Amino acid sequence: MRHHQGLRLLSVTALLVAGTLTQPEPAPAGERAVYVTNSESSDISRFVVDAATGRPILTGDRVTAGPGVRQMALTPDARLAYASNAGNGTISAYKIGPQGRLIPQATVPTGGDTPLGIVVTPGGRFLYVAHVFSRSVAGFAIAPGGRLSPLSGSPTQTSVANPRGVAVTPDGRFLYVGHGDPGPDRLNSIGAISTFAIKTDGTLTEIETPIRLGRFCGAMTIVPDGSRLYLTCSDTSEIHGFAIGADGALTALPHSPYAVPTFPEGIIASPDGRFVYVASPAPGTGGTPPGDGAVSGFAVGADGALTPVRRSPLPAGIGPVGITILPDGRFLYASTGDPRDDGLDGALSAFGLDAAGTMRPLPGSPFPTGGVGPAYGSAAVLPDQGPVASFTPRVVAGRTVTFDASASTDPDGQVARHHWTFGDGTSLTTAGPRATHTYPRAGTFRVTLTVTDNEGCSTALISTGQAVLCNGTPAATTARDILIR
Repeated sequence: MRHHQGLRLLSVTALLVAGTLTQPEPAPAGERAVYVTNSESSDISRFVVDAATGRPILTGDRVTAGPGVRQMALTPDARLAYASNAGNGTISAYKIGPQGRLIPQATVPTGGDTPLGIVVTPGGRFLYVAHVFSRSVAGFAIAPGGRLSPLSGSPTQTSVANPRGVAVTPDGRFLYVGHGDPGPDRLNSIGAISTFAIKTDGTLTEIETPIRLGRFCGAMTIVPDGSRLYLTCSDTSEIHGFAIGADGALTALPHSPYAVPTFPEGIIASPDGRFVYVASPAPGTGGTPPGDGAVSGFAVGADGALTPVRRSPLPAGIGPVGITILPDGRFLYASTGDPRDDGLDGALSAFGLDAAGTMRPLPGSPFPTGGVGPAYGSAAVLPDQGPVASFTPRVVAGRTVTFDASASTDPDGQVARHHWTFGDGTSLTTAGPRATHTYPRAGTFRVTLTVTDNEGCSTALISTGQAVLCNGTPAATTARDILIR
């Protein structure tokens, strides 16, 4: 008897305006904002990058920041941005508009001296900033409208002086602080890294004895799976690598520390965790030799040890210091001085990255920022927002079903890949939104669709310790049960 074929369904990003949430204007597909802070001109430059070619285009006027502006931290949902102002002990707060445009909001005192490193937790609820000369880390709760409220007991004192850099594990449970003395005793100082547990209310508790190492340390990156941390120590020209335990404890990686060209400062892990890149300004301070500086790349071994990639290091303007990477890991950017005017003005060096992590300077690099004086942590990228999966099935003949995912969307790009599992042990990946499948028998089958956008963002949140690159979401996958008769 021939079964009658039937089918039954059994289951089935934003801007902040005046403190309220509204639906965002769709971003042009394939664009990504990259920012450079300019400490001497006290402002922020914005580039719009073509995600296909990596070429940055300086866009709009520079946006005012505080004196001595340093690092930026952006919320994972790409709605808010904050910048530390070392010159007056404040944070500049911004809402983020179309194409990453910064809309100034408020200036918030940090409660300490010389705020430098700044980070937002991967969940977007808390912000932390290190005070170089106050021996403390300030913590803030981030309200839905972007307002910062000091956490109870903030600032938190650190047991080691001169906190500079901060990084948070991808699960938001631990905060690490890199220390370095920029004062008159610098040449006799020893750097450090300290560990704090982040409680559910955002307050901090130091949980490990600080590890003393190197000299003038600070910037850190954490690979996206949260297993390893890498810390730059500038005066000793090295990277210290650590395995991160389940309790947040740090254990030195094999062969750590790793040598890196003169005065490493900025550091970033690739989105897949296979590479680490470092910006070295070579300023001739802290007993290090002067030079133009460079960007270096390292492959991360199975044991976490670093080895230089081919053709590393490469020149990157004069004094490259901040460094960031696009969410798909194909392009790298370093804030630097423009060699066309002896480094007096700011610029952005741009590199393409191949599958082996090798860097390739882009034509026209470095690109002028229009600002002056990029400094610590002065390059940042707008987080990519994950896509939303949706599909409808339709019987075409017998047990053959066509699935249409045209209703899937991406708030800041386009859906580029559709992965289907049909519930009968088979699967299919397509670039286009439609798939056809013939079932071998009658029954109930759960069909699952997972979508990925044009920058590789899907269900997973991808964080590098200092920033979220991809704000992945469970909404990138959806499932429906179908009954085949």
